Amino acid sequence: MKIKEQLIYKNYWIGLGLLYTGIMITLCLIPSSQAQSTIPHLDKVFHFIAHFIWTYWFAQIFSDRRRIILASLILGGVIEILQAKTGYRHAEPLDVMANFIGAVFGVIPMLPKSLLRIEKLIKN
Repeated sequence: MKIKEQLIYKNYWIGLGLLYTGIMITLCLIPSSQAQSTIPHLDKVFHFIAHFIWTYWFAQIFSDRRRIILASLILGGVIEILQAKTGYRHAEPLDVMANFIGAVFGVIPMLPKSLLRIEKLIKN
């Protein structure tokens, strides 16, 4: 994927994004508490938020938004497959749909570009 040129600390931002990816994978694969939420499908909200953040972050670094959405879908799919293999988690099609919707919202062009703002603050 092509990296956007205006970012000065590209490698730093990529590293933080990969750290977030690792945390996200870990949280999805550790045993969840047995307590059920009183709100139906609350976990779908968390899937949406996690993939929204992931795609929003990487859309600020890389130019190809379609590939970012595809990467988010692949990541979400792999996580669901791994969850099914753990024996204590399970895969759900609605999780994949929540991941996709979060990914699409994460690359909306009108969202403010936080990384550029942070770099401007660092420069000053």
